[in-house]
Formats: sequence, structure tokens, C-alpha cells
Amino acid sequence: MKARIAGPVLAAALAVLAGRSAALPELTGDVGAGTKLANEGDGPVAACATCHGANGEGQAAAGFPRLAGSSAYYLRKQLNDYQTGKRSNSVMQPVDKTMSPRQIADAAAYFSSLPVPPLPAPEAADAGVIARGQTLAEQGDESARIQACANCHGPRGMGLPPAIPALAGQPAAYLEAQLRAWQTGVRKNDDGGLMAAVAAKLDDDDIEAVAEYYTRARPARFAP
Repeated sequence: MKARIAGPVLAAALAVLAGRSAALPELTGDVGAGTKLANEGDGPVAACATCHGANGEGQAAAGFPRLAGSSAYYLRKQLNDYQTGKRSNSVMQPVDKTMSPRQIADAAAYFSSLPVPPLPAPEAADAGVIARGQTLAEQGDESARIQACANCHGPRGMGLPPAIPALAGQPAAYLEAQLRAWQTGVRKNDDGGLMAAVAAKLDDDDIEAVAEYYTRARPARFAP
């Protein structure tokens, strides 16, 4: 059985996840300035491409996520949340704390303007693990009261812009790290607590399975 959220509840949840755009500085980013910042850096601000790739494709081996194709709103919110401590990462926070609101807006505008690049084929994984991940992602697990990830992140992890990110094709190591961050409270920038509540019900095998499924997912909108 699919563990679905009733329509009104889901609508309310998505409104909370959006974090209300009014909470972000009212700035329109400049793609040209963001391009320069991302590829060259600016003073104390390191070049984003060092970790996230020349085309925003990320680095799967190192667990650095793809930024290309993410909404500007989502990227701005994450960068603001690193600055306030709602989201924590030993690599990102030192860089992010040196960024001004204008630089955040420019970087977000640049990465949101990039198309999703061709995604590399992931390494081989156990078919049973991937099947379990697909079940959790697309249907949930009624016996464990685990909601389907697709309820918010869309079929095959395609995302629901501007607030809900795509999961498809992200590095498995990154996805696993984020689920564990939700579990432990290291990441707490979901104002409605939905992600923390779902992650709390996943065991280590489930986390691995979901990550392995989504790193292979290829929604139609990601086609070259």
C-alpha cells in the first residue's frame, strides 16, 4: 500500500517547506556575476566549481551534490540556512559565512540557469537494495508508517520547484549524509519537521536503499 499524505495535509506541508519566500532577502541575482563568482571566487569566497564542478554537476565520488538545475529560491534558502546554522557542514559553512546576500543571490541565479548535465552511470549495487529503495521512495512502507518520498519530491525524485529539490541523480553518499543529518538533528532547516520525522523511521539499510535508488533515478525532464 502507498503511504500517502491527504491532499490538505500535503498542501499545508508544502507551504511550510517553502519557508515563505518573504523570509529571504528580496534580491534578484545576476547570472553574469554568479558565473564569475562560481568559477573564480571573489576574495575570501572560494570558487564554487572547486567542489560542485565546472557545470554544477557535483562530484559523486566526494559526495558533493549537483547544483545545476536547482531553483534559485531553493539554493538561496540553503545558503542562508548555512549562515544561520539551520544547516551544518564543515566544508560549506566556512565558505558560506563569507558570502554577502548579493553574492548568495548571484550564485543561486547562476546555478539555477544551468541545465541538468548528463548524469554518469552509478556504480553497481545489489538489485534487492535498489528494489527496496524504489518501494520506499515511490510507495512508502505502511507497516513502518513511512511516507513515500514521492509524496513531496515527485515521481522518480524529479522535485517540486521552487521549494522541493530534485533527488534524482544526486550522489548516493550525499543523499545518505543528508538523511542521517535529519535523523541526528544536525540539519534542521525543515520548518515543518517533515524530513526529520520521515528520516527517524529509516534504519541504516533503508537509508542506503533510498540513496542507491535515487542516484539511479532518471525522470523524463532530466533527459538531455
